Amino acid sequence: MMKHPLFGAIEVGGTKIVCGVATDPTNFIVTKRIPTRDPETNLKEITDLFEACVAEYGELTSIGVASFGPIDIDPQSDSYGTFLKTPKVGWSEFALRKHLADALSVPVSITTDVNGALLAEAAYGAAQGFSNAVYVTVGTGLGGGIIVNGDLVSGFMHPEIGHMRIPSNGVAGSCPFHGNCLEGLVCGPAIAKRAGRDPQLIDADDAIWDEVAVNLADMCVNLLTILSTELIIIGGGVMGVDGLLGKIRSETEKRLAGYLPIDSRVGGIEKLIVLPSLGDQSGLTGALLLAKASKERATG
Repeated sequence: MMKHPLFGAIEVGGTKIVCGVATDPTNFIVTKRIPTRDPETNLKEITDLFEACVAEYGELTSIGVASFGPIDIDPQSDSYGTFLKTPKVGWSEFALRKHLADALSVPVSITTDVNGALLAEAAYGAAQGFSNAVYVTVGTGLGGGIIVNGDLVSGFMHPEIGHMRIPSNGVAGSCPFHGNCLEGLVCGPAIAKRAGRDPQLIDADDAIWDEVAVNLADMCVNLLTILSTELIIIGGGVMGVDGLLGKIRSETEKRLAGYLPIDSRVGGIEKLIVLPSLGDQSGLTGALLLAKASKERATG
């Protein structure tokens, strides 16, 4: 048996789910990746994994989940942890938190995957020391988490940065709800539609990345002028393209046209728009932080 409390963490992404068991966010004992399929199949895979971990290491204290959205993240809501309408086939209206809690008989807390990543970056990564920060991930979809004055932002639901409207320059986007919203222009499937081929096969010097940089720069300008945020972290698979970050910074500066005191207040655009420092571990780490916070609230 383990001497320290054990926590479960789950990051639910559009293409993969990562599960882990740990005593703290820097000490994972077990991690496992499984493909995202239908919710019933994935629920059984997750349950089987955690039951095996319990048999080997001991009971779990709580589980934290960082999931793709849209999903109800209000703990006071009757539908807490239930997906809203999502283009992910089969997941709309699936009560993820309730199914996990019932199957494993353990408290389950849930937030978005980008909120989880931002919590992790604030605790251990690029957002340490910042009271105001934004985390955006550009991959299968586009999501964002926001911290203002040290607290995650939520209202009647979580932020939906991916569905802000920006100039589309005539591009027909791929979002099934809004067409050419931000996500409909720059997520992986949207880029594939625009370019007519897999984004992983597109050279870094292809003109499509100049267009994507413009779209993401428009996003950055909106975030800066609305939130006065001190830091924008942009992660996700699309950001692995060489030179894309530099193009986004350049296009953002061009659009701001010297209006904001970036150099004097934050030390330049290179310090304002950055990549995540925790890489693929941020979502799972954030889920673990959520699980620990749930225990701490319960014990006062």
